[in-house]
Amino acid sequence: MRFARRLFFYNLEMFPMQPSHLQYRSILHHYGRHIRPYLRQQVYILTSYACAGLIVVVIVRLLYKHLIDTVTSGGSGAYEHAMTLTTYLAGSVVAYNIAFRIGDYHMVSSQSRILRDLNNYAHRILQDKSYEFYTNTFAGSLIAKTRRFVNAFETLHDQFVFQLWMSGVQLLASVSVLWYESWVLGTVFLGWLVLYLTMTWYLVRFQIPKGIAQAETDSRTTAHYSDIISNILTVKMFGTSAYEIAAFEKTVDTQERARRAS
Repeated sequence: MRFARRLFFYNLEMFPMQPSHLQYRSILHHYGRHIRPYLRQQVYILTSYACAGLIVVVIVRLLYKHLIDTVTSGGSGAYEHAMTLTTYLAGSVVAYNIAFRIGDYHMVSSQSRILRDLNNYAHRILQDKSYEFYTNTFAGSLIAKTRRFVNAFETLHDQFVFQLWMSGVQLLASVSVLWYESWVLGTVFLGWLVLYLTMTWYLVRFQIPKGIAQAETDSRTTAHYSDIISNILTVKMFGTSAYEIAAFEKTVDTQERARRAS
């Protein structure tokens, strides 16, 4: 077990992590090839969520504005105009929910299929590895990395659709409406938005290497734990429980420091 653990960390040193820009390309390459068969559903997703975002950010809020103005101003015909605006408002809310649910349907439908394809793809890759590869690699590490590779797609896809795409559409719509109503406020908001995005970009670039290091320590911890459990009879026979406990505590401490830094 000691020799296998040393060999495992030796392999990590022999094959260091790629630079961040190469990792991005690798991620986009592996995920992109499995998204292509479902491009039509991706168009439905982006279009539906964009429509929902525009309805709730632009149309609904403008209708609320006109409704409040009508109620507070009073005058002849205010009641009829307010009822008309209320009808439009109710229709907009219904349209928003319909568009959002269409996006949800295609999101779930495509993601479930892509996750299935990624599982099969990862399994085929592992099946193609040589016997020597498996003798020099912990099974627990392979399982952890495979599950992380598959599950990370769902997280990445959700962040792109909701955090990047939908939020971007809503922000651009908000800036446009605000600029139309008051170019001063629109300029201030746009300047704040540019500053916020710039700061976020640099902070994310600073955090990414720490997140990668945390993922590596997570794989090492899973591999170490799997190695102990799979060889527990050997540990019991040779009375090395105290050594294994101390060694695992060191591995977990390393993971904790990486997680805290991330």
